[in-house]
Amino acid sequence: MTTPSIDSARPNAIEAVKASVPPKAEPYTFLTILESHLSIEVLPTLLEILQDRDLTSSIGWDLVHLLLPLLPHSQSCLDVVARFGNPREVVLKVAESLRKIDFASEDDHRSADEETNVKSTPQLSEDPSKSDDEIVLSPSALQFKSLVSMLPILHQRIKTTYPSRFLASTLKAVVPTFTEASQSLPNIQTEVIANEIIRFIKVISGKKRPHLPPRRSTRETVTTLESAPDPEAHSDLPSQEEFSLQDRLLQSFCTHLLEDYVLSLSSFDDVIGLAWSARIYEKLYPEKTVPHRKPVGELFLENSSLQERDSTIGRIVAVALDLNLSSDDLLHTLLEPAAPFEDSGDNDLPSSPSEIPLSLPGSLFLLTSRVASSLLFSPNAAQLSLSIFPDYATIMQRFVGAEEIGGMSGIGSEAEPLIDAALALGLWCMHRDAWGDLKGTSDDRFNEFLQRTSLLSANSPSPRLRYYAHLICSSVLQSTDDVNLRLGFIRDTLEHCPFENLKASAVGWLKDEILKSRQLSVASSSHQPTLVNAEAIDRIYPFLFPDVTTALSSAPNPDSWATFKSNFSFYVAGLNFYYFLLTSSTLPPSFDVTTLHSKYDITKIYLDPLRKASASFVSDLQGGTLAELEGEDQAQAGIFDLRLLENALDQVAGSVPS
Repeated sequence: MTTPSIDSARPNAIEAVKASVPPKAEPYTFLTILESHLSIEVLPTLLEILQDRDLTSSIGWDLVHLLLPLLPHSQSCLDVVARFGNPREVVLKVAESLRKIDFASEDDHRSADEETNVKSTPQLSEDPSKSDDEIVLSPSALQFKSLVSMLPILHQRIKTTYPSRFLASTLKAVVPTFTEASQSLPNIQTEVIANEIIRFIKVISGKKRPHLPPRRSTRETVTTLESAPDPEAHSDLPSQEEFSLQDRLLQSFCTHLLEDYVLSLSSFDDVIGLAWSARIYEKLYPEKTVPHRKPVGELFLENSSLQERDSTIGRIVAVALDLNLSSDDLLHTLLEPAAPFEDSGDNDLPSSPSEIPLSLPGSLFLLTSRVASSLLFSPNAAQLSLSIFPDYATIMQRFVGAEEIGGMSGIGSEAEPLIDAALALGLWCMHRDAWGDLKGTSDDRFNEFLQRTSLLSANSPSPRLRYYAHLICSSVLQSTDDVNLRLGFIRDTLEHCPFENLKASAVGWLKDEILKSRQLSVASSSHQPTLVNAEAIDRIYPFLFPDVTTALSSAPNPDSWATFKSNFSFYVAGLNFYYFLLTSSTLPPSFDVTTLHSKYDITKIYLDPLRKASASFVSDLQGGTLAELEGEDQAQAGIFDLRLLENALDQVAGSVPS
């Protein structure tokens, strides 16, 4: 007996499928034969068979899982299933299939690699002039996109008194699937799926705002084709409460979509997510742009991948506006978040709009996007009423040092796009001098905000975010007229903060306070109390110039070197500040630096131990144990830093009165 060739097997498969089409066979028998013979070659025949509306209505929901593995070739068949299948059954099957998509498969990893590693190098993304259909998608991304494309057709066909029940079930499947997709797929694929979801929202909401470029779809919009009526249609129209429930579901869905999309965006060259904080800072302070470094705003104008981020965000923001999601509603969510809906299963659905909370991160992203858009592109647009105290301080408390990451001790480990958005709002408030109710803000609340932002300035992995946090912290510190409150925070930072770079910042704040106090004292009309007095500085001196004898006594021991390196910025800041005190001609006569120098024996406990340790470290880095541990490059860098320290020591020593 000879084995049939592949070429002869194909016609046999097609004939077998044709021979089992009902009423020639029972629907169950047809589905069984179809499943065993289904291939790309059989799809044209199946497409013809599915034009029988009655047949497709009875078996359509059973075809979804069979057709998904054959995408993109099976897309036309899935479109017909969406148009002619029983919409109530098919929409449930689509939701079930969404939950089963496996984004961790081998095929996805291989396809992701073929996507030129877009997630780690956005500058290498595909040409944004390509349509969504022209971008190569991994199997799971293709399935996700195809299933979502069926949803507008299905939901429009369902005629029921309670359409929100079907919509809620669908969204409960889409949200976690998109979350997983955004964490697994390259950005370019995530954006394609996000665009398909946005189309779905627009169709369901019934809004007529035109699509935003640049991405387009080459496939005909299936919603314009004829569809079969709902065989189980209800004659009673939905109530107004039902329409409100649907709107709230879509509003909430928009915020969750935005949350997942923004958090999925990769960073490169310290461009984080949408880089709202960097672009707002460059807009507000163009004179502070770093020379010979391209502004982030220009990168977003020139880089196709970054442009696509803006474009996708623009689509989501536009849909949110169409859904009447107001900035006041977003701000209220951030200040007084609603309790999450307790979902115990598919049958447990919200019964009123008040039971549907917005995503907290999504609300932050949407609000920040609106503020950034008004500032960057529409300066005369209506702006949100937001001030540092109490509202912005509450927002920072929600996202920086939240309990989920361990409170204050976890600051710096938050998702960087969240911090970027939060700091962008802070820069905007700061530029407007929107300090808010300072007099009504308790000292504890004021200090807590300063601690939160200062710790962020010390611990964030991003140099840009560290700087913006420092800028906001410094500006808020200077915003209060309470001298004792400002000095108290500076002293607490110097005394208790474990981060030496933050102590170095505190030294800078103290210098600013002295200069500010001097300006106030020479103003004849000013009667404000000044910070610069012997008593105030006396209390802070031991923390500015601590006894380092013990800590550095074992130099050039590696442990001692590690301690020295971690404190280097604080040492240099302290020495430069001391040189300022010794040489300044603007200090009042009551401020006796010489007396303080002798009282605390600064030379013995601070200057001499630093000089002795520095000499030991230099010697060992030139040919000892430290040179071997550090390697040539790091050893040379260490010697360079030590020379800077020695120069500062020489300046101070030459200025101390004998």
